[in-house]
Amino acid sequence: MRSDAGDGAALFDDVVGAGPAIVSRSATLAAELGPAVVRRWRALGGRIVLVRSPAGRAADREPVLEVTDLDGVYEAWFNAHRCESVVMRPDWYLYGSAADGSGLSGLVQGFQQALSAGVTASLLPENEPTLSRHQRP
Repeated sequence: MRSDAGDGAALFDDVVGAGPAIVSRSATLAAELGPAVVRRWRALGGRIVLVRSPAGRAADREPVLEVTDLDGVYEAWFNAHRCESVVMRPDWYLYGSAADGSGLSGLVQGFQQALSAGVTASLLPENEPTLSRHQRP
């Protein structure tokens, strides 16, 4: 997707940068999440991105990065999936989508809890290393 954050056309991931991202077409996104959720999200290095059409209205307040969907790709995707917002993992995979502010708030809180759960894949019993016949003492 080509987007523009005021500095000219560029690819979306180049404009937004690395790290988790909340991507929404809702101009009231930050207000719907509330300051405490936004503060925790930002502490994780998360970005909040408003994707708007070239004729779309501006975000209501900081800390929202506004980008213009020059080709209508994100607008079409949001319409096809009947959602307003998504949470993207740092590896750009989709964590989840939401149709409204309460759904987005739940997604963000779930994402934050998953990151702070204290359990990693390497600690799960099924990931415990096994010794092959040649490695056993």
